[in-house]
Amino acid sequence: MAGRLGGDEFVAIARRTPVLTPLHRALRQPVTHAGHRLPLSVSVGSCRVAELPVRNLSDALAADSAMYAAKECAGRRGTCALSR
Repeated sequence: MAGRLGGDEFVAIARRTPVLTPLHRALRQPVTHAGHRLPLSVSVGSCRVAELPVRNLSDALAADSAMYAAKECAGRRGTCALSR
């Protein structure tokens, strides 16, 4: 299941733990617009529901907090692994 949280923020819920590296790599590919190659950057946060103290959607959105922490840790184009 996938949905839009607002603005350019999206959430996806998967039954199995996805491998995020290929997704992150694909979303960072430059796009061509009006004859110019434009760089893209993304931040991807994730959490495993089984590891949450309370298994509900609000707590699962802790991934959103992890995403913002990663932005602060590594900047807009860096990579940073966060753990609990």
